[in-house]
Amino acid sequence: MRNLFLSFVIFSVILHLSPFSLHAQTHSVTYEKNPIWVSFNYIGAFNQIDNKTLNGSAFGIDVNFSKGIHLLALHTNFTSTEHVSGPNPGEVFIGSLVAGIFGGTYNAPPRKYTRSKMTDIGFMYGVITKPTATRLFASAGISTIFGSSNIKDDHFGLGVPLKVGVIFSLKNLGIGLNLVANFNGFSNYQGFGLTFQIGEMRPY
Repeated sequence: MRNLFLSFVIFSVILHLSPFSLHAQTHSVTYEKNPIWVSFNYIGAFNQIDNKTLNGSAFGIDVNFSKGIHLLALHTNFTSTEHVSGPNPGEVFIGSLVAGIFGGTYNAPPRKYTRSKMTDIGFMYGVITKPTATRLFASAGISTIFGSSNIKDDHFGLGVPLKVGVIFSLKNLGIGLNLVANFNGFSNYQGFGLTFQIGEMRPY
């Protein structure tokens, strides 16, 4: 998984240093309109705290504006994850059943929860393919991070959000896939999920 996101970071950097080959011929092209749209993002997310992998979900809303190959976005994301250690209810049931059959007592160890919540708000810049029914993009930026956990002090600082995705649009409605990450001083998180768009994603 680390190699996947390392590749993701490298891919994003390459895209910023060298715009999509699909756009090599578009530097002199001016679109009649500059698409603007709102994205509603739902992500299956995970992060790590004290060597524990926490799993959960993230919900975000982005306001996007593109001009030529340039993509600007006001980025928001709200992440909630947890890690549970100890026997699950099925294990407790089987342990109690076996103990009851043999006349014993099953003392289940308590379940321990590690929870975290993060909010990041910021701006992102990237590159995006021309406004057609299918658009590819990659972006990076800077965001403010608010993090809290039941085993860690609250955190306020800066983060670096990254996003790579594809949009399939019918002009004013769209659906897509996103691969996201945020590197910060509280707890780096990564995820993959769906995005829904409303607005003018392409002028025709």
